[in-house]
Amino acid sequence: MRPLMLGYLLLMVSMLLQFQLIWPAEAVLLSHWSEGPASLLFLPHGIKALLIVLVGPIAFLPIALAHLTTDIVIGVDGSRIIFSAVVSSAVMLIPMMMFNYVSQRPLFAGLSCDIRCVEQTASNH
Repeated sequence: MRPLMLGYLLLMVSMLLQFQLIWPAEAVLLSHWSEGPASLLFLPHGIKALLIVLVGPIAFLPIALAHLTTDIVIGVDGSRIIFSAVVSSAVMLIPMMMFNYVSQRPLFAGLSCDIRCVEQTASNH
């Protein structure tokens, strides 16, 4: 439970930084750039990727909740809020599942499973 709460808080802080500092700074520094609303430094994505790798698919919960909270606060249309939360979380699960499939690991295993498995193997020998 503690990693999930910490993940949620880190995501909320990273989104706050993204919306309040990074995007306005990029708008000023890159005002001549015509690529639209893309960001060169999107902190929330990095936090989401770390959560998925470290705690596995259970990270879907704090990621979805952080997106839900953020969308409500910034005033996203009510018909898109749930869709945004689910899609923003699901897109983080797909690469993890692909990596696990190629690595011949359980599809929904995170890195923490590897650490426990190594510790259990070491204690058995």
